[in-house]
Amino acid sequence: TCTNTEGSFTCGCNNGYLLEADGTTCNDIDECSDGTNNCSVICTNTAGSFICECNSGYILNIDEITCDDIDECTDGTHNCVQICTNTEGSFYCGCNTGFQWNSDGATCDDNVIVALYWMWMGLLVMKLLLVMMLMSVVMEHTIAPKHVLIIHQEALLVDVILDFY
Repeated sequence: TCTNTEGSFTCGCNNGYLLEADGTTCNDIDECSDGTNNCSVICTNTAGSFICECNSGYILNIDEITCDDIDECTDGTHNCVQICTNTEGSFYCGCNTGFQWNSDGATCDDNVIVALYWMWMGLLVMKLLLVMMLMSVVMEHTIAPKHVLIIHQEALLVDVILDFY
């Protein structure tokens, strides 16, 4: 803004601008790079001013200068299925007692179901090994048909016992 004076004029700039040496040009002051800002974390220069911002996981306070941690666990912005634990700028998920992380990294599996699955897999392997052993006995030796029937009945018995579990 310039003001007419007797026989001349004077110019000045709005807040956030600096009058150049020519006496008529105003340039923006970059408060972020010259250190005159009071932002606690991130400063972004704007025309004639600046704004303060926060890192991810934080929110700008009402004073528009400082940042506070966002508690994702209480505000519902987390993706945890069972347990959410807030940390500075973030959060992490966990599982209740008796559960363990699923391979997807986001959900929890019941330990009993996991244990039963692996027990079932172990029984299947054991059953397969027993059948293979019985078949190997039949293949290696010349066994009379009545003995093959006994071995076959024993394999069925093993099959029935393992299916019971």
